[in-house]
Amino acid sequence: MPNKRKPTHGNALEYRDIVNLHIEKFGVEPVITGVNYAISEQIEDLIIQAIADGRPYVEDDLLPGTVT
Repeated sequence: MPNKRKPTHGNALEYRDIVNLHIEKFGVEPVITGVNYAISEQIEDLIIQAIADGRPYVEDDLLPGTVT
């Protein structure tokens, strides 16, 4: 799960606020598996975009043996 750093996307929402919006819209938290670890600074933007697109944010499963 992303840390509580200042958002880099220019959005005034904190990570927890974004997750709460996702829960309000879809009834579940975003599914974060770690597959997007390399672009973790963009996770908030990806979740916001998923909300705007009307689809839950669900990352793919990690390949067997993958360590993040």
